[in-house]
Amino acid sequence: MSGLGRWEALALGAGMNSRGVIEVIVAMVGLRLGILGPETYTIFSLVAIVTSLMAPPILRAAMARVEENAETELGMGADKPRDLAPQPPATV
Repeated sequence: MSGLGRWEALALGAGMNSRGVIEVIVAMVGLRLGILGPETYTIFSLVAIVTSLMAPPILRAAMARVEENAETELGMGADKPRDLAPQPPATV
């Protein structure tokens, strides 16, 4: 709906997903107020840790795919240089 491609949307979601500190703080407040039990607090903490740890690898992979797609759209293959700056001549 936003016009982003599949990999761009995944990268955006992975970047926004690393919110573990806030989740742990909210769970801790809920535990102290008696809203959450110890089991629920443990689940919240584990989810915060897992989502925080999985965000960087997913973001890295998604951004690599975004870059590959951009290179393909520009007509740059594996045999062409990545940047558009002129390359110095090869010395023999």
